[in-house]
Amino acid sequence: MNKYIFREKGNLILHIALTAIASVFLALTIVFTKNLFISDNTKICVIVLALSMVLFVGLNYLKNRVIYNMGLIFVEQFKRDLFHSVISKNFFEIKGSSKDFSNQISSTSVYLKEYYIIPTLQLISDLTMLVVCFFTIGYTVSFVPVIVLSIAVFVFGVINSKIDKSIIEKKTDTSKLRERYVYFLDDFLNSKKVINSKVNSSLEQVHARLIDDISEKVSQLDKEELIKSSLQILFMSICCLGMTMFVFENKSITSGEIIVLLMSLSIFYHFISKIVRQFYLISQSQSKISELEENFMDQESPKKLVDKLDSVEFRDVKLYSPNLKLKVNYTFNSDEKYLIVCENDEVINLLAKAFNQSETPQSGAIMVNSMPIEEFDISNNLLVTYDESYIFDTDFANNVTLFHSFPDQKIIALSKMYDDELVEKQRYREYSQKDKSLIRYKRMINQNANMNVVVNLFDNLDDITGNILLQDSLVRFKGLIYCSKKTNDEMKSKFDKILKVENIDDDYLLVEE
Repeated sequence: MNKYIFREKGNLILHIALTAIASVFLALTIVFTKNLFISDNTKICVIVLALSMVLFVGLNYLKNRVIYNMGLIFVEQFKRDLFHSVISKNFFEIKGSSKDFSNQISSTSVYLKEYYIIPTLQLISDLTMLVVCFFTIGYTVSFVPVIVLSIAVFVFGVINSKIDKSIIEKKTDTSKLRERYVYFLDDFLNSKKVINSKVNSSLEQVHARLIDDISEKVSQLDKEELIKSSLQILFMSICCLGMTMFVFENKSITSGEIIVLLMSLSIFYHFISKIVRQFYLISQSQSKISELEENFMDQESPKKLVDKLDSVEFRDVKLYSPNLKLKVNYTFNSDEKYLIVCENDEVINLLAKAFNQSETPQSGAIMVNSMPIEEFDISNNLLVTYDESYIFDTDFANNVTLFHSFPDQKIIALSKMYDDELVEKQRYREYSQKDKSLIRYKRMINQNANMNVVVNLFDNLDDITGNILLQDSLVRFKGLIYCSKKTNDEMKSKFDKILKVENIDDDYLLVEE
């Protein structure tokens, strides 16, 4: 997650600079608070003290605004990166769960902003200011009371954090019990059943238990909140008593130093309490980050990128689906054009999924440049376009560029005739089957991969459009594997190799014609 903090280098530098300058004015406030009582020129001390306080408050406000803006930027970047990461690898899986997927991205990004990104940025600034205050007060008064006070505040802050955690848990439990109580009453009041005396007695017992449980939780909650407030009063009293003893033992201490010591109590309490809470929030968010990485992010070591795809070889590969078995033993070169003739869509989609690694062979191996395909990321060098290539409920530009790139990428033109047909359409319901095929073909152009595997794309268009795009693909792409149900001699003559799928004893076999 920290990569998002360091990615925004400009805002991060501004945040650190504002923190540093604000810390300087905070230090000046402490120093001139002491000098105000011992200086001969009190007017200058008052002016410097007032300016320092005003500038500290203003800079602190600007710093918090920068932190808030970085949090908002994180939400947008996180949504974008996570969405792009998932669709690049598992594009075919999104269709069935797009709503839940979107909700999880939104809720997780907001959660991490509030519980990880913003607390981490605040932790940086609060630790800096605490260190500045510690040394400034130490040099201004004495390090002995400052060290004792900071340790005491830290211990109290940890205890306070534990109590806060317990209070939050009890509030959650109480809220759940109250929900159960409401559901129980609603169910009882809305019931049309005839209730006899035996059932009435049981219902009264359930009702009484729910009330007792709620009362017990509320009582525990009140007790802990009372303990928390009592501890705060006790802590402040002990600190004030300790400071009083220090003052009596050090007769030479000035009134300005006494004021600074009193200030240090509130300053340390404010910063250390915030820091303890920030550490708690960050530690709590680690489980969410782990869950996110487990569900969405690729936990495996990064795969090697292939600069140039020379060949994809199927070595005695067997692919199974619930209804069929497909055997493939063939090498596809990236500088040749192949036509695969097959009337069974399930067979050819199974082969297409093997190319994009969404289908794993039951036996045999798929090799890329004579190396196992599992070791490589070939998503930028090989593009599979088939019926399950998802069309988003968004405009044409996003539908083209979201597939393998960010939406600000320029769309490469095909022809004015087809571009004008699509550019005005904004929603899924506005797209015809022809529009969807044109979007998928536009993706191929935008990707400009070494090799394209295309299933029935041109067959789904009218003859004129299909022929235009087929001819364009043969000229535009060096490596092409086109799977089609409709073929003729003229079409076959345009390809380097012709393959077909034969059905032999209920097993499908890919062979060269």
